[in-house]
Amino acid sequence: MKTYQNPEILRKLYWEDRLSLSGIGRIFGVTGGTILYNMKLLSIPREKRQHVQEPKVKFTKNMLEELYWKQKLTLEGIAKKHGVSAQLIFKYMKIFDVSRRNSHKKIDRKALLEELYIKKRLPSSKIAKLLDFNPRYVRRLLEKNGIKSRSVSEALTKKQKLDFSKNQKEKAYLLGLRSGDFHAKTQHKTVRVQTTTTHPAQIELARRSFGKYSQVNIYEFFNKGFNAKEWFVYVDLNGSFSFLLNKPDKIPDWIMNEEHLFFSYLAGYIDCEGHWWIAKSHEDYIRFGLRLSTQDRNILHQITSKLTTLGYKTHIYLSQEGNTIRYGVKNNKDLFSVVVYRKGDVIKLAKELLRLSCHQEKIERMNLMIESEHKKWDEIKDKLILFDNKKNELKNEQNQLEIELAATKNVIENLRKNSIEKGAKLSENIRLIS
Repeated sequence: MKTYQNPEILRKLYWEDRLSLSGIGRIFGVTGGTILYNMKLLSIPREKRQHVQEPKVKFTKNMLEELYWKQKLTLEGIAKKHGVSAQLIFKYMKIFDVSRRNSHKKIDRKALLEELYIKKRLPSSKIAKLLDFNPRYVRRLLEKNGIKSRSVSEALTKKQKLDFSKNQKEKAYLLGLRSGDFHAKTQHKTVRVQTTTTHPAQIELARRSFGKYSQVNIYEFFNKGFNAKEWFVYVDLNGSFSFLLNKPDKIPDWIMNEEHLFFSYLAGYIDCEGHWWIAKSHEDYIRFGLRLSTQDRNILHQITSKLTTLGYKTHIYLSQEGNTIRYGVKNNKDLFSVVVYRKGDVIKLAKELLRLSCHQEKIERMNLMIESEHKKWDEIKDKLILFDNKKNELKNEQNQLEIELAATKNVIENLRKNSIEKGAKLSENIRLIS
C-alpha cells in the first residue's frame, strides 16, 4: 500500500493539519485528483471549504487605493503583504469600485496575447504577472482566442525555429555548405544540420549561417581515430530547410545559369573545402593560390567549367587514388583537386567571394591577399606569422571555454545528485512517520 493510500495519514493531513487536496498531493508527488480518488475510496468525508479566506485585516477603499495606486503593488503583492489570496483582494477592489491599472477594455486582447505569447514567446506565468492576471485566467484567454498552447518540446526550446528566408542567394550558399562539410538528416520533426571540426572558425561559420534561424549547439568529444579533440556542431531547423536533406552530387542548373548564384554557392563550398594560400616565389615575390580538394568529381568539373567560361585560369587533376593512405588518412574514393594559381585570377576571385563568405579565417586570408597584391615577401611575412599565431590563440581560447563549460556542467550535475539524495531522504522520513 502506498503512503497516500493510508486512511490514517490522509485523515490527519486533511482534518488535523487542514491541508488542501493539492497540498497533500504535493507531499507525495501526486495530483490532488489522486488524493480525492483515494479519499472517496476510503470513505473519508470532506468538508466544503471556502476558497476565499476571511481577511486578517479590514480592507477599506482608501487602503486599497494607497497600496495599489500610490505604492504600485500588484494584487499578488498586496495579498502577500497581508497573508491573503489575490482573489480576495480582487473581490474587495470590485466591492469598493477601485479601478485597475492597464485597463484592457479598449485593447485587442487577441493581438496582445499573440504579441506576448507567440512573437515574444513569454510563458503564460510571465504574461499573467505582466498583465496582473491569474495564470489560469491567461491560459483560458489563450484558449478562448484560439491561440494554440505550446507543446512541452516547444516550451523547452530556448530559441524558436524560424522559417527559411527563401532568398535564392542564401539558399545557394547553404547548398554550397551542404555539398561540403555539413551534413543533414531528419531528427524527429526537424531538419538537423551538423558537422565536426577542430577549427573554432568552423563553429563561427555555423553560427553565422544558421544562428538566426535556431539555436546552434556545440559539444566536445575525443576522436580516437585521429587521436585529437573535436567539436560536434549541430542545429535543429524546421521543415522549410528540407532542401538541405539530400547532399548534391552536382550543382543545380538554377545556380549554374546565374552568375551571382554560382558565386554564392562557390563561397559556401570554399568555406568548407577551400584553401587560400600565400607563399614566397622566386627572389622576394609572392605567389597566391586557391585549392579545392574533394571527392565530388562532378561538382569540381562544373566549377572548373564555369570559372573557365568567366575567364579564370583553372586546373583540375587527380591528387590521390581511391583506397590509398595519405597523411594517415585513407580515401575510399578518388580525390580530385582544382587550383586557381594565376595571381590576377586569385585576387579577382577573392574580391568576388569576400562579401559572400562567412568563414572568418578565410575572410582574413582573402583580405590579406588583396592588401598584399603589389607587395613583396618581406613586407607581409610578419603579417602571416601574426595571422597563424592568432589562429592558435583563438583555438586555445576555445579550449579554455570548453574546460570552463565542462566544470560548470560538473557543478550542475553534483547539485542535481544532492537534490535527488535530499528528496530520497525526505521520502524515507515520510515513510517512517506513516
